[in-house]
Amino acid sequence: MNILKNLPEIFTFGILPFLLLILFIYTLWKMLQAGVEKPPILSILISLLHYGGMAFLLSYKLFLEWDSFAVMALGYLSAFAPILEIILGTIGIKRYRENVFHRWNVRLAFGYPILVSIVFMIIYIKN
Repeated sequence: MNILKNLPEIFTFGILPFLLLILFIYTLWKMLQAGVEKPPILSILISLLHYGGMAFLLSYKLFLEWDSFAVMALGYLSAFAPILEIILGTIGIKRYRENVFHRWNVRLAFGYPILVSIVFMIIYIKN
C-alpha cells in the first residue's frame, strides 16, 4: 500500500476529523480553566461541526471523487446550516460581553454564512 497515493483519503477521513475533535476538547478545557458560567458548549460544537463539514467538503472536492453524499452534505451546509448559525448567533448576543468564548461563539455563528458563500464559489469554480 502506497501511503502517498492514499494521502488525500487519510487527510479527509482521518486527520481532519481528528483535528476538529482536538480543537473541541481544547476549547472545553480552556472554558473549564477560565471558569465560564453557562459555557456555550452546544453552540460551539454545532459551529465546529458546520465549519468542519465545510472543510471536509472542500477537501473532498479538491482531492477525491465527488458523489451524491457530498451533494447532500453541501445542500445541508449551504441551505440549513446558515439559518441555524444565525439563530445561534442571535441567541448568543445576549452573553456577548461576558467572556471571550461567548464572543467567539457569536463571531463563528455570524461568520459562517460568509464562509459558505466563499466555499460554494470555490467548489463550483473548480468544476
